[in-house]
Amino acid sequence: MSKSRIEASRKKSSGAKAHDSESRLRLLSDAGLMLARSLDPKASLKEVALRAIGILGDACFVDLIDEAGNIARVAWAHARKDRQAAYDALWPTVPPSNYSLHPLAYAIAEGKPVFMPEVTDAWLREIAMGEGHLQFMRDNQVHSAIIVPLCLATTPFGAMTFWFTDDKSRRHTQADLDLALELGRRASIAISHARHHQALLRLNAELENTVDERTRERDRIWRVSDDLMSVAGDDGYLKAVNPAWRKVLGYDEAALLSTPFREFGEPPDRARGDAALAQLARGEMVSRFEARMRHAEGSWRWISWTVVPEGDLYYAIGRDVTAQRAAVDELAAANRQLLAEIEERERVEATLHQMRRLEAIGQITSGVAHDFNNLLTVLLGNIAFLEQQFAGSADAKLTRRLANMRVAGERGAKLTSQLLAFSRRQHLEPEVLALNDILKNMRDLLQTALGGNVRVEMTLADDPWPAFADPTQIELVILNLGINARDAMQTGGVVAISTSNVTLGAPAHPEEPAAGDYVEIRVADTGVGMEPGVLEKAFEPFFTTKEPGRGSGLGLSQVLGFAKQSGGGVRITSLSGTGTTVHVYLPRATLRRTTAPLAEEPAGSGAPVSARVLLVDDEAPVREVIAQALRDMGHEVIEAGSGGAALEIMEQDASLNVALLDFAMPGMNGAELARRIRSRFPEMRVLFVTGYAETEALADVADDQIIQKPLRQADLSRKLTAALKRRAA
Repeated sequence: MSKSRIEASRKKSSGAKAHDSESRLRLLSDAGLMLARSLDPKASLKEVALRAIGILGDACFVDLIDEAGNIARVAWAHARKDRQAAYDALWPTVPPSNYSLHPLAYAIAEGKPVFMPEVTDAWLREIAMGEGHLQFMRDNQVHSAIIVPLCLATTPFGAMTFWFTDDKSRRHTQADLDLALELGRRASIAISHARHHQALLRLNAELENTVDERTRERDRIWRVSDDLMSVAGDDGYLKAVNPAWRKVLGYDEAALLSTPFREFGEPPDRARGDAALAQLARGEMVSRFEARMRHAEGSWRWISWTVVPEGDLYYAIGRDVTAQRAAVDELAAANRQLLAEIEERERVEATLHQMRRLEAIGQITSGVAHDFNNLLTVLLGNIAFLEQQFAGSADAKLTRRLANMRVAGERGAKLTSQLLAFSRRQHLEPEVLALNDILKNMRDLLQTALGGNVRVEMTLADDPWPAFADPTQIELVILNLGINARDAMQTGGVVAISTSNVTLGAPAHPEEPAAGDYVEIRVADTGVGMEPGVLEKAFEPFFTTKEPGRGSGLGLSQVLGFAKQSGGGVRITSLSGTGTTVHVYLPRATLRRTTAPLAEEPAGSGAPVSARVLLVDDEAPVREVIAQALRDMGHEVIEAGSGGAALEIMEQDASLNVALLDFAMPGMNGAELARRIRSRFPEMRVLFVTGYAETEALADVADDQIIQKPLRQADLSRKLTAALKRRAA
């Protein structure tokens, strides 16, 4: 190609791009002017849809939500006249539908655009509002789409949709999405302005219609009010009084208007009354001024006055508060009751503080027990080897010492078992349960624990799914979150607890659950909220923003641990100054558990001779003891110190019978290694060796596939034999 032709091609391409850019700018400019000038958004949106054809697609649709919550198509356009005619015949006949049932309601409500440069049939099925709608989109041959939500702040208005149908060479780009979003933003502002204008017109009409009624209402209030209403002059006389004066104080209007109003007050209160009059003379309002007024029968009534000066007149409203004054003693009794409740709350707080301390100790002891079990495995294993080596020895002293060492080691193993039981690391006791019933039963306990200045509100789902979790731990979680919420509200407030059924997608953060169905518990407060930096560290153990001595920093980490151990997760939403909401997700329960322990092997069945066992443990002394025990049983052992090394061995050796995996290993742990083994070598049997029961990771593993440390040769032999027999079968 000659240089001149290349230059001409470049100029043509540059010109096309400039023309496209100019068309986009003109579309934005024209649309902005039309939308800004029009008070009828439907008409202007129809014109915008027409002008968007050829720039943002072959077809454009606008759907708006009305005040009743229904969504309807109000504007449509297509580049082809035959399809435009078909649209004109079709869409006016389609009735509005419930917005909440619309497939794209979530995107509209959250203000998220849908960007599909390559439309698939599966996506069409996902957004279709029925088979007819699905067929309509297929007939239009939609191959690229953008759907932009029309919303302002948290108010959804509808959506704008752009399709490429006939022109198969066109696909929506990021620039198209940006342009569509800007059109949507301007349309949203115009819709909001138009609706506000219509609302203002309605308000003006209502105001005009109610002025007379308000005047009549004011007169009725003057006549029927139980409060003393009056107009007084700066000369010390009342000018007008309402009928309540006679009801409350027993005087007729003539007596009130002919007597200086100062004479109706009790002499000890007159000095304060004079000070109030001086304040009014300076043009200042008097509010909640309480003074005694003489009744026509001679008794005294306490009246609380609010007086506003206007020129040389005083406009006053007085309320009889005699009964409130008499209730002072009752209030004192209520205060004493409140003090008693505070003392009870402090007692509950002390108990919970102790529980948190025990939980922290439990975490430490579980880690110590795990390491101790590894040490005991080495110790007891080597003692067993020595006992076998010196069996029948004439040295009774040596035999006795070995026996004493074995007994001491077994006592240590029992101690670690007790430590694990204390730290609740052995097993949860999950069951299928109704969360609503648990929360209802906890209401009184929560109200007592949180105190009188915190109101507990519950909004429970009408038909929640059953959850599968430990009910005792759920109660502790709710109590823990409730107390955290109370501590975040320094002057009291509302703790709102609710339940709902949710289906979640892929998690955005590690603490959130995997995709699936969950029963959600939300605990929200009206407290100070969290700064972003605090929110990032909220789940870290021992992190707290409370004063020293008021929190351990383990509350949210414990909630997260329970939720994760139960197969769920946690999410926190919070803004500084607006409060915090903790979302706890528990797995939806099935009617029955799908995993059952494998059947016991019949006694005496025996293991295959010279079975090849892959032993994986990161600690060499532990691995050495287990390997020797296996060899003593007649098995051939191949050792690996990590998950990666184990996979390399298995890739090279297809004759392995069973894999014996330590669960707690750095890097790739036993659970991850087992998943990879099963995916690559589905016939391989896997057994776990663990220092404590990792209940979350091993929840679906049968007991006869878990060997507890410190292991015993009989237990190892029995479970390994059973695994090998199952593989042979």
